Amino acid sequence: MSTDLAIVTTVSSDSVSRLFGPAGAMDFRSNPGMKDEYEDPKTIFNKMKQKDVKPLSDISVLKGTIYNYKNRRIITRWLRDVCGAFNLRSTTLCLAVQLADSYIVGNLHQLELQKCQLAAVTALWIAAKFEEMDADLPNLRKIVDVCDGAYSKEHVLAMEEAILSFYRWYLPHTTVVNHVYLQLHLINDPALIDSQPEENVPPVVSVEVLVLDANEGRTWVSLVLESHVSLQDCLDQLFSASNLLYSTSTSVFQLFGSCFLLAERLPLTAVVGNLPLDGKGCRRLFLCSSSSQITSTFAERGSYVILRSINSGFLDLCDILTQEVVTHVEFLRLYSYVTAFGVMGLALCLVSPDKDENRRLLQHVHKKLEISATQGLAVADLLTSKYKEALPTIREGKSLPLPPETFRDTLCYCFDRRLS
Repeated sequence: MSTDLAIVTTVSSDSVSRLFGPAGAMDFRSNPGMKDEYEDPKTIFNKMKQKDVKPLSDISVLKGTIYNYKNRRIITRWLRDVCGAFNLRSTTLCLAVQLADSYIVGNLHQLELQKCQLAAVTALWIAAKFEEMDADLPNLRKIVDVCDGAYSKEHVLAMEEAILSFYRWYLPHTTVVNHVYLQLHLINDPALIDSQPEENVPPVVSVEVLVLDANEGRTWVSLVLESHVSLQDCLDQLFSASNLLYSTSTSVFQLFGSCFLLAERLPLTAVVGNLPLDGKGCRRLFLCSSSSQITSTFAERGSYVILRSINSGFLDLCDILTQEVVTHVEFLRLYSYVTAFGVMGLALCLVSPDKDENRRLLQHVHKKLEISATQGLAVADLLTSKYKEALPTIREGKSLPLPPETFRDTLCYCFDRRLS
């Protein structure tokens, strides 16, 4: 009897973008540090670990079954394509794969081969109910239609009850992408900022203003301002340098970091000369309208913000790498928080040439959450090869960074570990 799975679908992988979901999709809503009980991100991390799915210690048990490596790859990549076609969130994809994995593995010898796709699409529907806004939630008709008539509404509803019963109606909804988001929130920390006040401030100071092009590429515009004036007094000059129309609902941020930029929201009463110098001896500013902050803010802790618009390359790469992780069976052997650490580390090393900054950020996460840097490095190294293989198939691949020949040395330095 053949164990090769054939997917019946209306979705073509060639037509699907790998960057999908609403603009604010990468959003961890717990806001560590904003509430007394969540002041320590380790508390959140420990609670998330309690909801993690245990790794599959021996993935070889899948060989020769309906969910062998090939079939799982077919299923997970199809789920990724469906999420792209429906413009769903990465959190939906990761939860759908996790639910499908556990259910199918738990029923390897009871489930029929042709029911694997039904289980997967039903898991996607369940995950979407958890993760999507009502307006973005695919209805039952769309779920049935994407399988091109292979299943009926009754089939999906029956499978939904079977999956929920399998989990005893309590779903383990912490996935690798949730851990990626928490770790990204963790590096939104003023303790990581390298800055110092300037002594003997001159009458005029130089300011670098960040301007984003249509593709969110960065350009820095130099501006000379009187040191005694407030930001409010020089808004006209800042707007002109930023190529923006004047607006009273705009925030001014001071930027810190090399490639990954952490932003501090400044009061307009702040005096230019009193702004600290960053690690490069500069004052760097960015203007953002209040309306665009709604979709641009990825993480926020007090006045410190990770803005999606100025870190889009890094955040988008985290998204793509997370999608890549869930399609490869090798990562089922690892806890999702370890995989997430590898994802974030690889994304940092791919987009940022500042190895010292990358190392400092990764060490911060490693020490705060006590995640194994050795395992994180191993994940990043394995994922590098998977990423390189996938690049030609990614529509956005031409704009994504390619690891250089010496990239393994870079990973080892940034994780402060050696590969065996």
